[in-house]
Amino acid sequence: MKTTSLIRDFAATVNGLNGRYITAEDVGTTQQDMDLIHETTPFVAGTSASRGGSGDPSPATAVGVVVAMEAAAARRWGTGLEGRTVLVLGAGKVGGHVIRLLVRRRAVVIASDLDRDKVEDAVRAGAARTVDPSDALGTPADILCPCGLGGS
Repeated sequence: MKTTSLIRDFAATVNGLNGRYITAEDVGTTQQDMDLIHETTPFVAGTSASRGGSGDPSPATAVGVVVAMEAAAARRWGTGLEGRTVLVLGAGKVGGHVIRLLVRRRAVVIASDLDRDKVEDAVRAGAARTVDPSDALGTPADILCPCGLGGS
């Protein structure tokens, strides 16, 4: 249902807010959409680096999520994430990056996603195991990292 016309109308609405709202990439939108929005308004983040923007925000979001987990682990257990079991529910753009960062920190990652290809990517990235999303919330873990859409 996303069309160029719809994106341009949205951009015009954002522009009409005169900076009181700045839009950015989110579920269902892409960096290309942000570039198209930028043709109408300067009040957009995450445009292509070639256009002077910051690009895809997913890696930065994932770093923030993992740093928050590290802080919580330090406060709760007095240690980092190494050896802790983290269930990542949603292995898409942000969740996929989170999984890779957790594996580097030697956490035990359990990955879950409705999309089988994303689950396979998580395993290739080093996830210890996977669970079906319908079983995820009943799966024992030290930390739950919800990166999926509601209702998944």
